[in-house]
Amino acid sequence: PAKWLNARRVEVLLPADRVLLAWLDIPESQRRNLPKLLPFCLEDRSLLPPEQCHIAAAARCTAFGWPVAMVARDWLAASLKLLTTNGVRPTAVFSEADCLPIDTTVWQ
Repeated sequence: PAKWLNARRVEVLLPADRVLLAWLDIPESQRRNLPKLLPFCLEDRSLLPPEQCHIAAAARCTAFGWPVAMVARDWLAASLKLLTTNGVRPTAVFSEADCLPIDTTVWQ
């Protein structure tokens, strides 16, 4: 643990219950408007209004749809501030659920 502060790359795992993961079906014609569309595509899946959330989308669509993640903005900011205040500068943030293997042949 003492050497962690000197690590070049620090990736943060957020609790899965804090991150909404979804795969959206976005028509090809609407993909250039993706940043504007995301909050409206997810608002019915969250208890928070879209303006209180941080939403991130993958760079490209997969066979399951367009992968997106949504987390409460204030909670994420507080978590990242706690890390940076203690000298940890994350280079990436993931949900614990991102670490699970994807097997399309079984129900998970």
